[in-house]
Amino acid sequence: MSATKEISLTSLGIIAGSGVLPRLLLNYCHENGIKPYVVGFTGQTDPQTIIGQDYLMTRIGASSKTVKWLHENGVKDLVL
Repeated sequence: MSATKEISLTSLGIIAGSGVLPRLLLNYCHENGIKPYVVGFTGQTDPQTIIGQDYLMTRIGASSKTVKWLHENGVKDLVL
């Protein structure tokens, strides 16, 4: 029995803080036909990261708003 399982993603929620990782994930999504939904945080997420993306800009403590938005967009997989 294989220890790995192939996963097929059609969409991905990305909780985007600062740094380069959110942009790397976005590039991967675009190159592989995965629809990204980005959650950015006021004062933390670089605004350049979310340009041209489906996104929600919110404050860090607004988790219920974030979960609701992701759910409304059918996001089942999430990267923090």
